[in-house]
Amino acid sequence: MTRYDKAYFKNIGSLLEQIIENESDLMEKTANLFSEVIKQNGRIFVSGSGHSSLVAQEAYYRAGGLVSIKPIWLKSLLITENAEMSTHLERISGIAEATLNEYQPNQKDCLVIVSNSGRNAYGIELALVAKSMRCTTVALTSIQHSSSVESRHSSGKRLFELCDIVIDSHVPLGDASMSHQDFKEHFGPVSTISTVAIFNAVVCRTIEILLEKKHYPKVLESANL
Repeated sequence: MTRYDKAYFKNIGSLLEQIIENESDLMEKTANLFSEVIKQNGRIFVSGSGHSSLVAQEAYYRAGGLVSIKPIWLKSLLITENAEMSTHLERISGIAEATLNEYQPNQKDCLVIVSNSGRNAYGIELALVAKSMRCTTVALTSIQHSSSVESRHSSGKRLFELCDIVIDSHVPLGDASMSHQDFKEHFGPVSTISTVAIFNAVVCRTIEILLEKKHYPKVLESANL
């Protein structure tokens, strides 16, 4: 029997293969969007609540990352402040609109919204408000999970039904990818690995596209070299 640490690594490898096989065209579309935003001196906003906010944290001020990336996060929606409270607040309407009014995204910008379930008010309203501001939206979400649950927003919509580009993270329902015959709970979450890998891969392709066009984007270097 395969040891569970090795089995988890195999799960991750299989997941990443599924993503590149099925989402390559949408990742390419997103990379072209990013490259156009950068050429127009726009901003690539990234936001999510709970663990999904980790993609914004990964992308920002990151060695090898794009200077154009601007995170949007609220302390109250981070698990580092109060995990249970963040779960409650992401379901409340109005927070996303107030947040985007602060950042004022426009037609030169784009907004990447990360939400595994795609059902909570914060992510859904980010998409709705950003589009009203003429800002192009990209969703990183699990279609399997989101298709299996109802929206918690008054519109009845889920994130994948609202964004201009939707990249499926291929994360299984409930996120946890591992099970054991003697244990009722599933374990081994994969959503952060999936969404971070997608985002960083798109950034790599974005830089490649810009270099092909002789446009040299600003990229951060490690502060520890």
